Amino acid sequence: MSPETNLALVTEPMETDQISWLLGIGVPAKSMMRPTLIMQARGSCDDGRYFEPNPSGDKWLAFDQIRDVVFWQPRTNKFATWHARAFALNEDAIDNPATYAFDCELRIHASPFDWLISGRDGIVIFDWSMMVFERLRDAPRIAVSSRVLSKYRSAMRPAFLPEVSVMVDERKDAA
Repeated sequence: MSPETNLALVTEPMETDQISWLLGIGVPAKSMMRPTLIMQARGSCDDGRYFEPNPSGDKWLAFDQIRDVVFWQPRTNKFATWHARAFALNEDAIDNPATYAFDCELRIHASPFDWLISGRDGIVIFDWSMMVFERLRDAPRIAVSSRVLSKYRSAMRPAFLPEVSVMVDERKDAA
């Protein structure tokens, strides 16, 4: 996809059948509108990263974020992005002080369904690469779904630690 492609030409409001389906599985109506309106797009993601618009492609839900747009195909549970910058749905919540206000925590959901039903509170990680550690290590409080706890624990290790050796001081300090 070329960077010149205007996102507004690719996305459109969700159709009635998608809205009815989301309501039917327990997604509150306000979750479809806040913090941004959930849009739909047609296309594919063959490379596992970038969304490729295609008018005859599958329907994807599109979530606008500050650094990127995340596309999710509910039938296949595939994710794609517009710029390959995002690693999670709603990752803007990580740096938002309101997320942690009044002793609240950043909630990491196991699936977009759980996240939508909870009112889009928290995040859904779809790329468990080293970016997870870098983006989450300064979060003061995190609540993790038991279904992704092992992935979280594996991801929350630095990708690289220096090799450390101990120097023996030859100089004796005067007492």
